[in-house]
Amino acid sequence: MTVPQPRTWPELRAYILADLARYEGTVRGEEYTPPPTPAAALRLAARHFWTSPGFKFLVHYRTAKFLRGRGLAYRPLFILARLLHGRYFFKYGMDIPLSCNLGPGVYFGHFGNIIISPDAVVHGQCNIAQGVTIGVTRRGTNVGAPTLHENVWIGANAVVVGNVTLAPGTLVAPLSYVTRSTEPDAVLVGVPAQPMNHHGSAGYVLGKRPARLPEAALSRRPHLADAFEPARHAEAPGHQSALE
Repeated sequence: MTVPQPRTWPELRAYILADLARYEGTVRGEEYTPPPTPAAALRLAARHFWTSPGFKFLVHYRTAKFLRGRGLAYRPLFILARLLHGRYFFKYGMDIPLSCNLGPGVYFGHFGNIIISPDAVVHGQCNIAQGVTIGVTRRGTNVGAPTLHENVWIGANAVVVGNVTLAPGTLVAPLSYVTRSTEPDAVLVGVPAQPMNHHGSAGYVLGKRPARLPEAALSRRPHLADAFEPARHAEAPGHQSALE
């Protein structure tokens, strides 16, 4: 399973704006209201580009990933984007290669010692804190890398390894070690991590990203809606709302 990635400039812009929504909404502690004009959106993006290291890294990551393999005409732009991605890869300690699959609306609240396997899949609307490792295992029963679904929150210095799936709304407490798949809205604590309750990540994942791509993009690539549609885990059988 992978997350669809942008193939056109408007799609790349939509993905970056989805990331911007997470940063602005989290700072304000409320739902994100899109800027009324493109100029206002550009000013907001510029502010977070200079004040939010995680957002700056995502801009360089998404741009370099978008330009990779687009032919000789884009080669100079790709080289520049790749150099910038590499610079902040090391400067911010964010070991997130271009082969890693990140959905729209990812939020890195703090930087430093963040490692994500090239084989990992991180869907949109996820929070990943400092010191987190999302790694691969090469032997045993869970060979492979993790998949994180919508609205997953991973606390500082937590580790998630192996071919496991973190269901929508999962919350992983700081310093936990996760080696098993989860149910929706599970709260995991400990080493090895065990489910403590099903209150989920409600109240921790703030700043909802836009729910849809622009209609023009959807008309060309309707499957991109899967990357932007919110996960409907509230309808899952046996699900207990985090608000109950």
